[in-house]
Amino acid sequence: MLRSKEIEIYMPSYLYDSKNLLVCVLDADGQILHGGELFKSFFSLPKFSLFTSFYSLTQDSQKSYFEDIMLEVMGSPYEIFSAVQYYPRGNVQWEFSLLKNNDGDFLGIMGIGTVRKESDSNILATTENIRPEKDIHFQLDQNWEIIHLNDAAEAFFGGNRHGLLNQKVWQVFPNSKIYEYALEFKKVKEDKRERIFEDFIPELGRWYQIHIDPRLEHLDVFFKDTSEVQLLENELSRLGYSFDAVLNGSEEAMILLSHDLRVLRFNPKAAEQVGNFLDKKIQVGDKFLQNLLPGIEQKILGQLESIISGHEICFEKEIGTIGNPNNKLFQHRIFPVRDNMGKLIGFVYANRDVRQDGDLVLKLSKDYYNLREVTYQQFLELRSPLSSILGLLELLDKEQLDNENRKYLSYIRILADELDQIIRKNSKKVNDSIH
Repeated sequence: MLRSKEIEIYMPSYLYDSKNLLVCVLDADGQILHGGELFKSFFSLPKFSLFTSFYSLTQDSQKSYFEDIMLEVMGSPYEIFSAVQYYPRGNVQWEFSLLKNNDGDFLGIMGIGTVRKESDSNILATTENIRPEKDIHFQLDQNWEIIHLNDAAEAFFGGNRHGLLNQKVWQVFPNSKIYEYALEFKKVKEDKRERIFEDFIPELGRWYQIHIDPRLEHLDVFFKDTSEVQLLENELSRLGYSFDAVLNGSEEAMILLSHDLRVLRFNPKAAEQVGNFLDKKIQVGDKFLQNLLPGIEQKILGQLESIISGHEICFEKEIGTIGNPNNKLFQHRIFPVRDNMGKLIGFVYANRDVRQDGDLVLKLSKDYYNLREVTYQQFLELRSPLSSILGLLELLDKEQLDNENRKYLSYIRILADELDQIIRKNSKKVNDSIH
């Protein structure tokens, strides 16, 4: 009971109460110490009891595979290990890591999983950009014979569908590349792990992204034509300097993230921050969560599901030593990046020191106040003698002046009135700014 309470305390609440993720905690022997609601539901364990073996939920062929994963987790307490579990109700993509308390004591092995159903067009999450109706798709049985192919695959092989079925793939594949792919097929079959790679087929003059997906009784193979994508990537590469210029010219620290929150690019300000606050070097491919500035971890983790769902978040957090008047107050933003079809393809994290902005605003406010005081004082100083001049002009006996001097007096009167109007207008502007 004590262990269960500790797990509840030290596991992030967004995981403990998650309704979208399979969450479990195992002891060193693979016994289940905690299972979330979705975990219990997925594995049909409504009357969940402690110390059920996790390995009893796996296929016999995968038991040793998961035992090895658990040993690796125990031996590397600061790393996260991925694994794919094949289950009749759908494949599960797992990430395992150690769960510890504040004293560093071992509480268990935490597993976080996402379900990838067989019914979802037989596509894994990593191959979600595959289009089964357009991309080449065929299936191979245990004897490497073709048991299914779609129209695109039939055209690719250049033969009749019925003539291709039950033929070994080595015999009917349209070019010699198949002998290179054979090694990949065999690795996937043995390791039970998906494989994705890209290759150029000279005879066809096309680039393909090749997905090999292990199933219980067969392999799913997809060839996605990425020739246009390659051209686009070449163009982006050509424009890379311009893109970097935007990053490097930004006043904010910026990190570009992939859809799985890995670092794609960053500007010098972001690299400087990570170095100053974390004493480490940020690198492309790093997990973003391992490069969070101190003090914002809980805020980010608490809104992680909202972030990966494509919602923008923005908050302010002081970075530095508690009570230090020189601490920086950063505004942190994470917002989604979508393609022209509205599909989520990544994120941007940006921050800036808003305390510095506040200091600038305060300085401008003081300057404005001083300028207003000077203007108002000048108004008073000018208005007083001008009023005297206007009064004296009224007292002059015009009958004592000749025509020439009367003319000059009229000019003085006009100019004095104009100056009076200018001062009044400025006075009104000052009064309006005060209110």
